[in-house]
Amino acid sequence: IPDSVASRGLGDVYKRQVHTLSDEKNISERKAFQDIVRYTFNYLMERDYDRKNRKDGKRRGRNR
Repeated sequence: IPDSVASRGLGDVYKRQVHTLSDEKNISERKAFQDIVRYTFNYLMERDYDRKNRKDGKRRGRNR
């Protein structure tokens, strides 16, 4: 984590991102926050599943 993020706390970082997104896209801050949470969650879930699938393949002996 960069020093600038660690010193402010993640709550402040998210607030700044929500405010920036709502201004840039002309949407409410509530909608911006929902989109950040939704798309971050979906991205992380896909990433976790991809990683798990690669490990499962190794366990089954595909990569030997």
